[in-house]
Amino acid sequence: MKKLIECPVCLDIPLPPIYLCRRGHIVCNFCQERTVVCPLCREGYTNTRSFVAEGIVEQCMMNCKYGDQGCQQVLKGGDLSAHLRICDYRPLRCAECGGSWILYGEYWNHLIGVHQINGVNQSQAEVCYNFEFPNNELSVSQSTLLWPPYYFKCFDKKFLLKVRAYEQQIFAYVVVLGPKEVANMYIARIEFSSLINRGQKFKVMWEGRVSHFRDDTVQEILHNGLALILPLTVVQNNSLTGNQSPPNPIQSWSYTVTIADVTNGLPPVKNLQYHCTVNNSVG
Repeated sequence: MKKLIECPVCLDIPLPPIYLCRRGHIVCNFCQERTVVCPLCREGYTNTRSFVAEGIVEQCMMNCKYGDQGCQQVLKGGDLSAHLRICDYRPLRCAECGGSWILYGEYWNHLIGVHQINGVNQSQAEVCYNFEFPNNELSVSQSTLLWPPYYFKCFDKKFLLKVRAYEQQIFAYVVVLGPKEVANMYIARIEFSSLINRGQKFKVMWEGRVSHFRDDTVQEILHNGLALILPLTVVQNNSLTGNQSPPNPIQSWSYTVTIADVTNGLPPVKNLQYHCTVNNSVG
């Protein structure tokens, strides 16, 4: 039955609405947009729908078209269109490429092979970032500044530490790849620390659940409080007070990240400051 209604171009089963060419052939909407005439009869397309074909498709059990990327959903054709719009395994835009589309199954190797991001095959690491801005100035009121992500492979899952500057704030957070329900299984701790001259240290810490990589937007992260957030003035002016001529310039910044499953929880932390403070180093 499916053979009778499959698209002759891509061989996929078309999803409603299904339109006919002038001779009654079925070509899926995706292929119609990329062809001028029907490939079977060379006639043009019409706005006439095939309700018989749509009725058949709506009752057929079909695999998600992203099955080769990892999706195992099998749904009726009538429900498949809605699923494809939110499928966790659909293609995604690579922020490091400026928004280019990447297949989900290729995204991880793309980050490592093309963008050569660093990472570890464990659940904890200290990650150092370069926070030097041209002319010591940064305007991010209208855009987002990204730093390269850092990967963690642990618990048979893939995580990314992401750092962004947006609307006078810098925030760091952890995302996990995979189905959406996986994000509820893991928590993270992010410790921010900077070395200031005269041997002083500045620390602050955040703990919470990891984000799903599909919810990786500024609005989602900030609205749900899923990040360690710092004022941009801390970095922009090399000062903990935001002064234009700071007495204590920041020399280096780092994040110590720990990922754990919610069953076991995060290991205890000692000697951490939970608010922005300046402490004299010991020794």
